[in-house]
Amino acid sequence: MQQLFYGFIKIWVRLSLKIFCKKVAVYNPQQLAAKGPLIIAAHHPNSFFDAIIIGAYMQQPVHFITRGDVFRKRWARGVLEQLNMMPIFRIRDGKEKLSLNQQTFDRSVGVLKANGIVLIFVEGQCDYQTTLLPLKKGAPRILLSCWQQGIDAKVLPVWLRYNSFFSFGKKIEMNFGNIFGKEVVHSNIADGEAINKINKETAGVLTRLYHIRQDFKQLKALLRLAISLPALLGVLFNIPLYSIVKRVVHPLTKKDIHYDSVMFGVLTFLYPFYVLLFTFTIFHFTHSSYSFSLIILLPLLARCYTVWKK
Repeated sequence: MQQLFYGFIKIWVRLSLKIFCKKVAVYNPQQLAAKGPLIIAAHHPNSFFDAIIIGAYMQQPVHFITRGDVFRKRWARGVLEQLNMMPIFRIRDGKEKLSLNQQTFDRSVGVLKANGIVLIFVEGQCDYQTTLLPLKKGAPRILLSCWQQGIDAKVLPVWLRYNSFFSFGKKIEMNFGNIFGKEVVHSNIADGEAINKINKETAGVLTRLYHIRQDFKQLKALLRLAISLPALLGVLFNIPLYSIVKRVVHPLTKKDIHYDSVMFGVLTFLYPFYVLLFTFTIFHFTHSSYSFSLIILLPLLARCYTVWKK
């Protein structure tokens, strides 16, 4: 049941990204098919949108190490666990919670032992950073535990870049590095030195990925002209939902680091209901079966606007 739920949400999110994002460009795309045991060591500029992007595009299910405070509510904890999320607590969450992190590390090792994939944001914080912050020790600790138990876990560094943290129709770069494993650590060295070597290798790959820029080609003038009318209709039909959600989300997040992620999450959840409401409203007034074509037409028109938008 959990796999079916995860798979359904993944498809739903991929479709939503087609509307919300103009383009997601992937460097080294063969890494999307990477298999476990694998730790994805990712740059973290844009709150939980980063996890959404990586999880949606990886072919194998991903387990996410997630900030612990979002697990406070029982109902939220149940949903998050169905989505393969595991809590990690910080000192601000209370010193008594820090001991619970060992459970997450142990669960992560269990996922890797079962040839799964674990996503860790190795900087340990998110602040719209566009350069690499010092790396934390969580990923190396999990790796060392795996290697000590004979689990051949490896690391896949990923760099994420957004052309905007606030706008609709954004362009996203997802740069995958080369996978490395225990060959970067010599045998018979202390854990502290091994952690430093793993982080040094991870930081080196992430720094190289930072310098890679994707080429986003402009829409050709003729094609832009051809889809201008569908794009305009896409705005007219979909702007009511977007405007309402933005008016609610903006003051709640105060355009902080969660704004982009919350906008995407709320729109992704509400959009199918909006399409159905719009469709049945038109059907109520027209009594035409052609009204139901709007279930497909509305998202397509929204995509036209996303592609058309500069």
